[in-house]
Amino acid sequence: MLSEEADKRSKDLQDQWSKGVDQVKQGYDQAKAKVNDFANKNLHKGDSDMDATKSQYNQTVEHMADNAHSGIESTRDSIRVD
Repeated sequence: MLSEEADKRSKDLQDQWSKGVDQVKQGYDQAKAKVNDFANKNLHKGDSDMDATKSQYNQTVEHMADNAHSGIESTRDSIRVD
């Protein structure tokens, strides 16, 4: 009975981990697509606009990294055993 319960919990944890990893991957892919789209739209701007474009790009990258980090922490917390 204990072995069955341990197997069930192990499978549940694996499922939670897989879901969390998938969420992080999806978030990364979405953010990457947004960054690429943004870069393509702003590629031909003049030099005077370049600094603003770089700043917006860097903010998008930071936002993407924060979302990935949050997804990883959320997954870790959901499968953690205390």
